[in-house]
Amino acid sequence: MKKIILYISSMKPAGGIERVVSTLANELCNDYEITLLVKDNGESFYYLDKRIEVLSLNCALDLNMRSRFSRGLGLLRNLFVSAYKLRALFYRCNFDYIYVTTPVSFWECFLTGRCNNKIIASEHGARVNYNIIYRALKVGYKFSHSYMIPTKTDFDYYMNSGYPAVYIPHLRPALPYSISKNDVKKVINVGRFTADKQQLALIRMWSELIKEKDHIDEWELILVGTGELEYEIISLVEELDLSNSVKLVPPRKDIETIYSDASIFVLTSSSEGFGMVVLEALSFGLPVVSFDCPSGPRDIIDDNLDGLLVDLNDFEGFKIKLYSLMCDKSLREKMSLHGFSKASVWNQSNILSKFKGLF
Repeated sequence: MKKIILYISSMKPAGGIERVVSTLANELCNDYEITLLVKDNGESFYYLDKRIEVLSLNCALDLNMRSRFSRGLGLLRNLFVSAYKLRALFYRCNFDYIYVTTPVSFWECFLTGRCNNKIIASEHGARVNYNIIYRALKVGYKFSHSYMIPTKTDFDYYMNSGYPAVYIPHLRPALPYSISKNDVKKVINVGRFTADKQQLALIRMWSELIKEKDHIDEWELILVGTGELEYEIISLVEELDLSNSVKLVPPRKDIETIYSDASIFVLTSSSEGFGMVVLEALSFGLPVVSFDCPSGPRDIIDDNLDGLLVDLNDFEGFKIKLYSLMCDKSLREKMSLHGFSKASVWNQSNILSKFKGLF
């Protein structure tokens, strides 16, 4: 049985990358010997199959977020410490492939001199969202065994730029899916509270919407997440006197209870990778209103069938389309059925076959 290592700094966060890695590990352990390699104590927010071996390099990344210079030195120092420990691990442990989630992880593995075309790089963000340093580090992916891209737009770009790109959408997480009721007057957004997710702009739009439109005063906006903008979000909700209609909920392992108790999902991101939360929302029969941002939502949403795509940062257009869904239960029901049906037959076996083709 082939041995595959999935390498990620930590599985503690309740983020999209961690969701993708846990789902992949749980699926692949049926056919391969899977080792999950982390830098911290190995605690995982998401469920991991008992057959998965969890190892740690014991060099957790602890960065000084108040100083960019200190943060850069910390990253550089951790890179070389990790590469040293990886080299020692690779001497003791035979493996067939190692899957990495960031350019830094790639270079840590590459610098060991022990990977010999065994590195499988993966993409989790939109290409347009990376700074010049991150893009420079990603050039190393040209020396990987393969570079997995989950969105068609970015796949075309990297393939034409000389990368060993392979188009493989992310797997759907194993959750207890059931179709939502569509009559619950709740709109939800799930994602880390960061500038690119644009929750602050979403709250301002929501404030305008409930003031301008009739018959929606009973609706609630639920923001699920945590992050560096949490204080600003709380302050804005108070400033706009929205405490009765906007609720903040921390990440939950039983996320299905959040999806099942809502009627509409909204995504206001300025950029997305694959957009795992969009697939999850459709899997629970939630119609999605999303900006047509680079580069993932358009690969998942069938516009006007199971969701509504809006030109990037057209908040006025977003308000109009969201309001149309809030006021039209029959439209929500039609979109719900289409999304739930599509997601339930998400071509998981074909996706897995593409993974196995790499191995």
